[in-house]
Amino acid sequence: MDRQILHIDPANRSRPLFQIIGWQERVQLPSFGSQPLVAKIDTGASMSCLHAYDFRRRWHDDQMRVSFRTNHPAGWTNSSRRFSARVIDLIAVRSSNGKLERRYVIETQMKLGSNILQGIRLTLSDRSAMQFPLLLGRDAISGFYAVDSGRTFVLESPSRDDFYLT
Repeated sequence: MDRQILHIDPANRSRPLFQIIGWQERVQLPSFGSQPLVAKIDTGASMSCLHAYDFRRRWHDDQMRVSFRTNHPAGWTNSSRRFSARVIDLIAVRSSNGKLERRYVIETQMKLGSNILQGIRLTLSDRSAMQFPLLLGRDAISGFYAVDSGRTFVLESPSRDDFYLT
């Protein structure tokens, strides 16, 4: 599936081609719950990554699927939920600590500001040692957004509940 915007807020039509976002933004992944979470926008990373653990791979209709658990990695809540997604790819990624790991790649929708984008590819990895449950790389935002690295929450103000996938 090609990456494209499904819905553009009519109020954004008169804005420049690229919408400005900060290095932290409020994001929703409708396929994985309706609660917003805070994403770190990382233009140094090509792929995006969602905090996930307890992976269970299975086959369904000749397609590989993975189920996984996710919650806020800082442990502010003891609750977690299990989700399932079709596996697009399995890739080797060198993480920020230099360790090479194999990660599932899934595809989903993402709501960033008032826009809903489809075809967003996410890798799944245990990000419990990281501050943010979601890292958005260049592939997710290129062509639609420009990052102002000196600003945070340009599109929407955060709340404490945003950090959870519930």
